[in-house]
Amino acid sequence: MENLKAYIESGVLELYVLGDLSSEETLQVEEMAARYPEVRAEIDAIEQAMEQYAMQNAVEPSADVETRLFEKLGFSDLEEQEEVVSNQPVYTEEPKIIRLDGSDGKVRTLRYALVACVALLVMSVAALFITYNKLNDAHSQIASLNLDKQKFAGVVSKLEYDNKGLNNMAEMADSKEWATIRMQGQAISPKSKMNVYWNKKDKSV
Repeated sequence: MENLKAYIESGVLELYVLGDLSSEETLQVEEMAARYPEVRAEIDAIEQAMEQYAMQNAVEPSADVETRLFEKLGFSDLEEQEEVVSNQPVYTEEPKIIRLDGSDGKVRTLRYALVACVALLVMSVAALFITYNKLNDAHSQIASLNLDKQKFAGVVSKLEYDNKGLNNMAEMADSKEWATIRMQGQAISPKSKMNVYWNKKDKSV
């Protein structure tokens, strides 16, 4: 107990309350206060005594000091703004409610118009699709007709060529300048036959 009394009277608790101890010394004082109620009571008594001393010896600052302090802290402008705002009249106005007469009918009309537009769009797309298919069919028919035309032109050309050959053969048969030589087939193709027309005048075949 004598050691505890000496510890309390050493002045370390006053330094603890003033915050002048190191972190290790502060931790040591807190451990002692937690272990010994006498140390905790002494710390509380020191704090109360210092608080009472500060209150009894407090000096009220002058108005000039207070004003300069507020100016340095930037509070003067805020106070002026608060005074200006507080002096301004506050207008209160009831909210206006605007009623739309016949709004339901207009909305219904717009809905009908929208449905009609969608239906018209669907019909237009269907018509375009049908027209596209018809155009494809027409292109196919035109291509088929062109092919048939080419085939017909080839047949006509062949017939004209054959007709021209027959006419030449008939003319050569009637002419005395041409002699008809009938050649029989050979061993390779015994059934083959060929007529050769030989011009007696210019010796051409």
